[in-house]
Amino acid sequence: MALKYGCSIRTIQRTLDKYTGTEAKAVLPSSAVVLMDTTYFGRTFGVMVFRDATTGTVLYRKYVKHETNQLYADGLKFLRGQGVEISAVVCDGRRGLLQLCRGIPVQMCQFHQVAIITRYLTRRNLKNKHCLSYL
Repeated sequence: MALKYGCSIRTIQRTLDKYTGTEAKAVLPSSAVVLMDTTYFGRTFGVMVFRDATTGTVLYRKYVKHETNQLYADGLKFLRGQGVEISAVVCDGRRGLLQLCRGIPVQMCQFHQVAIITRYLTRRNLKNKHCLSYL
């Protein structure tokens, strides 16, 4: 983009950071099982996404530099403020995140459960390698 518009990369980044966007207001469900996670593109640019597990629609998204529990709490507060009753939450195993959702059933996603198990167990020299694939 910098080459295309004849300006520096930093100028492009500043312009994108200032952009707030004007989007059509989405119709949010009255109740939802919320899947929440952050995906990073580079070291300091990530997208925090809250999705409805049933319909797959994005309920909330925020561009972040770093993932914090406070940002997750802000997202849940926003959804509650919009009238969404949060039936349950599925999230990664981030420290403190499971305790953040008091009064709401919380489950750690299966991908992160397997990642934690394989961190403590080696995939090499496993007698029953097929057992790990069932997790």
